[in-house]
Amino acid sequence: AKAVGTASVISSGRVVFGAGIGWMVEEFESVASSFGTRGKRTDEMLRILRDAWDTGRVSAQGNHYRFAEAHLRPQPTTRIPIWIGGHSTAAVERAATLGDGWISGRTLEDAAPLIEQLRHRRVEVGRGDYPLDIAVSLYSSPTAAALAALQHAGVEHLLFF
Repeated sequence: AKAVGTASVISSGRVVFGAGIGWMVEEFESVASSFGTRGKRTDEMLRILRDAWDTGRVSAQGNHYRFAEAHLRPQPTTRIPIWIGGHSTAAVERAATLGDGWISGRTLEDAAPLIEQLRHRRVEVGRGDYPLDIAVSLYSSPTAAALAALQHAGVEHLLFF
């Protein structure tokens, strides 16, 4: 929270925080962390980060994180967007309920059904009127038709590899 908050302050609010939970069991085993609880831990941590950035102070008494009140200085002067990465039902749910954006590592054709699912779910949880940034990947040079399709789907950001 401190590092990202400070980066936001010194960049005049040009920071986006991307969060994905990971998919490789071996990464979690190498640090003696539970692969099975990574989603619940991430959800709890995202709420902690949001509180810290928005209020400048935070405490936690959750299932995975517990600590007394801590103060964040400098406190970001603009809201730090949280973009959620992932293609599972849980990732779409996380983006709908906790995120300000969604990052897809897939093509528009693969991402389009998830974009619709995400938009629908945001309406269901009462966040349909909040801004939502969507980024999808381009694996080849875009054509005018491809860019038009992306724009029509509501994609505002492109990832190039």
